Amino acid sequence: MENSNAQIFKVKNAGIVLTTPFLPMFFYRLGYLADSRREFIDKEKQIRGIFLLQYLATYSLEIKDSELMLFKIMLNYPLSDPLPCNIELTSKETSLIDELLNSLKINWSKMKNVSNRGFQETFLRREGVLEDMSDYWNLKMEEKPYDVLLDSVPWSYSMVKYPFQEKLIRVNWRN
Repeated sequence: MENSNAQIFKVKNAGIVLTTPFLPMFFYRLGYLADSRREFIDKEKQIRGIFLLQYLATYSLEIKDSELMLFKIMLNYPLSDPLPCNIELTSKETSLIDELLNSLKINWSKMKNVSNRGFQETFLRREGVLEDMSDYWNLKMEEKPYDVLLDSVPWSYSMVKYPFQEKLIRVNWRN
């Protein structure tokens, strides 16, 4: 069924969906999630989480609010609420980002010898189109020749749904 009122967003860094199974523990280790792991402690932690996803994908905090729709949806942050222009990351946050990138590469054997920046540039900094399908979000990824390596990812990233997220995101990448 066609949704004529669908919201459609072009997103950068859509490859962040590859981090799907790692993010809840990442945010929990930072102390951003309540003990139930079903919600963020407060709005400030949600905002920090959005900036951390950007940093995870790019090692940069230079962002435009319009480029963060996917991160807002993933962390259940209101789409119309503005974000601060920037924040300062703590050494714990940047250290855990590096740990997370290394864990991703170790667990995906074909990536173990790739630098963090190389991994970000090859997979995490990927454009996509995000469309609201009423019951879920559909994310269509830009395809590149080296996407054949995605067949060796040992975890699922085709659906993104966290306890703290309102609607499922269906990812179309190499389908």
